[in-house]
Amino acid sequence: MKSLKIKIINIAIIISMAIGISACSSVPSCDDSDVTELVTKIIKDEQWALETAKISYKAFRTENKNDDTKKVTCRAMMEIDNIEYDIRYTAQYTDDGMVYVNLGY
Repeated sequence: MKSLKIKIINIAIIISMAIGISACSSVPSCDDSDVTELVTKIIKDEQWALETAKISYKAFRTENKNDDTKKVTCRAMMEIDNIEYDIRYTAQYTDDGMVYVNLGY
């Protein structure tokens, strides 16, 4: 489990979702449920042992926000089995109304 903390994953997942007109012109928030669900999916897809683990997040921090690219760089505390990990990820709206998440932790 400790190796999870130092392993860097450069995985990008794009999923389709319904986004209102205002969301297409804005930047996602670090704590948006769509964003955190994608972070969880990336982690569980990469770490099969965590497939049934309960993952929670807290202490969301926005490191950078770019309105031109609709991209936000975030940090958060992720808890798995009472062990906390500081993770870093980006979230960005695409031109076709999807969300793109890139995770490194």
